[in-house]
This record gives sequence, structure tokens and C-alpha cells, in this order.
Amino acid sequence: MSKTGRSGLEQREYDKVHYPGTDILVNKLDIRDHAGLDEAEKLLVANRLAEPLPSEARALNTLGLRALHHHMFQ
Repeated sequence: MSKTGRSGLEQREYDKVHYPGTDILVNKLDIRDHAGLDEAEKLLVANRLAEPLPSEARALNTLGLRALHHHMFQ
């Protein structure tokens, strides 16, 4: 176990999806700080929510939630 409590395998998998030395997930915008990532997410999600929702995202079930999440964060 590492000091983070992860096994060696878990740590290697964690390192694959996070920027080195951070807890920030690798992202399409290559933003590596929390403030910048938060701001970009607010702007992008606000723009997406200004668009009409696809019909699948209006369903009140698990598939609808998945479609809504996809619409907001694609």
C-alpha cells in the first residue's frame, strides 16, 4: 500500500487518468487547475443547457439521467 492507501495496481490506474502530481482528471481542454476547470465546466454546461434537451434526456428513469448527463457533459 502507498501513502494514499492504494495498491500498486490501483495507483498505476489512478496515474493514467490524472495529471501528474494532481487529483485532476485528464480532460479534453488540458486544464490542470481546479479553478480553471470549474470555470470552463460552468461555461460549457450553461451553453449546453441553453440548447433544447434531446427527447431521451426527458425520461424520468436511469436511461434519461444518462442521456441528460451526456447532453450536459459531452
